[in-house]
Amino acid sequence: MDELLVSSRAAAKAGFHRNQKVHIILSSESCDLDSVVSSLAMAYFLSRTSSGPPGCSLVFPVLNIPRSQFHLRADVLLLLREAGITMETLVFRDEVDLARLHGNRRLALTLVDHNILPSKDSDLQGAVVEVIDPHILERTPSFSCPVTMEMVMSCATLVMEQILSRAPEILDQQLALLLYGETQGHRRHCVLCRCVCLLSVLCRCYCLLSVLCRCVSVSCLSSAGVTVSRVSSAGVSVSCVSSAGVSVSRVFSAGVSVSCLSSAGVSVSPVAGKVRGKDSQMFQLLQTQFPDLPHRDALHSALRSAKFDLSGFTTEQILLNNMKTVAGGDLRVAVSIVYMSLDLFLQRTNLQQEICHFCQSHHLDAVVAMTISFNDQSDEPVRQVAIYSSNLLYRQEINHALLNSHSPTLCLSPASSPYKDILTYHQDNALASRRNVIPVLTHFLSDWWQREVHCGAGGEELEDQLDQSDVMIYDTFPVNEESADLSDADRLPHVYSACCHHQRRLQLGAGDYGNVEEDYRGRMMPPPPPMNSLVDGCPLDSSFNQEALLEKFSRMGGGEEEQVGMGNKRGVKFQ
Repeated sequence: MDELLVSSRAAAKAGFHRNQKVHIILSSESCDLDSVVSSLAMAYFLSRTSSGPPGCSLVFPVLNIPRSQFHLRADVLLLLREAGITMETLVFRDEVDLARLHGNRRLALTLVDHNILPSKDSDLQGAVVEVIDPHILERTPSFSCPVTMEMVMSCATLVMEQILSRAPEILDQQLALLLYGETQGHRRHCVLCRCVCLLSVLCRCYCLLSVLCRCVSVSCLSSAGVTVSRVSSAGVSVSCVSSAGVSVSRVFSAGVSVSCLSSAGVSVSPVAGKVRGKDSQMFQLLQTQFPDLPHRDALHSALRSAKFDLSGFTTEQILLNNMKTVAGGDLRVAVSIVYMSLDLFLQRTNLQQEICHFCQSHHLDAVVAMTISFNDQSDEPVRQVAIYSSNLLYRQEINHALLNSHSPTLCLSPASSPYKDILTYHQDNALASRRNVIPVLTHFLSDWWQREVHCGAGGEELEDQLDQSDVMIYDTFPVNEESADLSDADRLPHVYSACCHHQRRLQLGAGDYGNVEEDYRGRMMPPPPPMNSLVDGCPLDSSFNQEALLEKFSRMGGGEEEQVGMGNKRGVKFQ
């Protein structure tokens, strides 16, 4: 692998030969440990087997971040150092002009640990020739671009599976250490998932047993004098029992709530256990074939300690450490994994001001920070969420999308926040990671973009098509001393319209948006009706009829004709 990395770095510095076509294995923009290892391993595999696209004489990995940000990935640096790979031999995104290569038809891309390019790289979509990713598929499969997508814990597992099936002889100690360091990092999480799956199966069996023992239909309950309202008050969820495979007609007789299954985001199908087992299988194979690999617990502890050591990091560096962006129209949202507890994150000095500056520097409209920490008593992760945007509409809409997520349910409960522009939550579903949140936000932004397109067309059709709860957000302004004497009728809520919001942005531009035309007792008000200089006062101020208005214009027109005639008699020339 060292030879591959050195030659790749030299070719990138030289700008490649004039007609040389290159095949780049591109990591995800988060550039975490899984993504980096998968990119290096896949590039090494393709270079050794010459199984890439025809005509590509050079295959090499590219890490999808600027070189200046790589020092933030302490766990990645640690594993690469253990494997004898130096940072100087790596190629980063800011060192290769992918757009120029694609424009010259000299680029082929393989995506690892992601299956769709971010919006800023949408022009490169035609260069993608293969995808290897364990996340939810967001692209349309095609014959020209094969997709390897399986819901395993690690993308490195899928890469290793290809290596073992097609070229097992290339698996040496260095490559094994990289794959071992990544897959074992997911092993404990994998065990936790399998335990929860087992628990869910036991709950399902108990639910089915309850149905068999208490198989009473609703009609029988009614004949027995039991009202439906009393049955519903038993706390049994129809949707949850249905998802457990129980007939809805027997829901009320079960007397068992399995909401914990859906809230945990766990599939009780046998497939779930099977795909989780593939990670463990690859991990055990590496242990057997390479017994000299470091002890799994020692390496795991070292990598986790390096990942969670954020001492000396600025808020910007913490957010950049593991960040992905999603976009819809002109709305861009960053989703960052923050390796500390929410309390410690909120205690950072001038946090809201620094996140605001971060958004301005990176052209973002909002930030979703997903904090992760661990209890001293167990290895179970503690997840919390912080949502920031200086725009109330953005903040509330993103908040609404996450709270109403059902695949999976995040189980968010409000947490205290000292900042007005930061909403915070405890996430009770510890198994729902960013890979689950990204599709939720992608769907939300796609819907947002559709709203923006409809509103940009200039019509009010969006107001007619969408429910008011989807279009309006109400914010009651706080009462100050000047407005303390207002009656309840005067304290009208401030109404934001998504349609009008986009129309105003399109008309004024993002920089001018939000200027207040007139302030009335601290409240944003619409501008007054325009005054007509040709009449005394505004015709909208009082009732009028069409005949009277036309007669008035006629008299004014006649007066102008008299003035013109008098001017001609006096020899006055009008320019």
